[in-house]
Amino acid sequence: MQETVQEFWRNKARGLLLGQAAADAVASGGDGVVMRYGASTALALVVGEYVGLHGTVGPDDIRPLATAMAHTWWTSRDREGWGPRDAHRFGAVLGGDVYPVPTEFEPASDGVLAAAVVAPLALMAAGSEVHGLARRCAAVLSMDAEERSAAAVLASAAALALSGELHRPLDADRFVERLQEGAGSGLAEDLALVQQLARGASPADVAAVFAFGRIVGESNSAAAVCTALLAFLLHHDDPVACVRFAVDVGGDFTVTAAMAGALSGGRCGGMALPLMWIDRLERVEQVRGLADRIASRHRAPLVS
Repeated sequence: MQETVQEFWRNKARGLLLGQAAADAVASGGDGVVMRYGASTALALVVGEYVGLHGTVGPDDIRPLATAMAHTWWTSRDREGWGPRDAHRFGAVLGGDVYPVPTEFEPASDGVLAAAVVAPLALMAAGSEVHGLARRCAAVLSMDAEERSAAAVLASAAALALSGELHRPLDADRFVERLQEGAGSGLAEDLALVQQLARGASPADVAAVFAFGRIVGESNSAAAVCTALLAFLLHHDDPVACVRFAVDVGGDFTVTAAMAGALSGGRCGGMALPLMWIDRLERVEQVRGLADRIASRHRAPLVS
């Protein structure tokens, strides 16, 4: 029985991490022999490594986590997705400045979205705990309250996706209601829109509401997370269709596809991901090994 449970979580962990990495690479137009993922996945894997080693992200972990992210930025600056905000933030960290260094009004579009790096936290926690971990982790990247709220919603969605099983139908209304229970007032209206659109919407419908990756009057992070949620809710049992939907919506589709891929992969598991993605994905064995290490420490409960 114990071996069966461990295999279950190993498959789920592989699905989440490989799903994000592969979706990111596919959406980036990876048509070479080796498909490369972008900056957001590179940082998500740093988060995965950190929680796999330490089991959590506590108040004293912000600086070391920021330093690990900064080293990843420095050694992979040729990846797609880095922006001026990242250069300012991580350059300051490597220069020895006291963290946090982001300013309150930095535009999220100028760097990696905090929500795009927090999905691995769901492999270690759920409910209010994963909310807190995601907000803390997001503070490494942004001081914007809404961006941190969006990160908390994405991490909670990942926890719910992980707890689902393919033989049990996904109730989209209940899924969003669970997210609303923990989101507070920050993204409540946005999630209400998601709930309506999840009953049947095309990429064009979503693009019209989200205004090319942006809800009118809202931050880029909220729009990206809601788009990823819709791609998942409308195609939760089909990773290929899920990622294709996120890309077809437009906007910053590599980021939304990466988040949607993490959700779909987390629900469906690594064995459900297309071999044509996995066979050409860079560092696939390292990502798979990281997933297995995190799964061996898994302590997040199933969420019914």
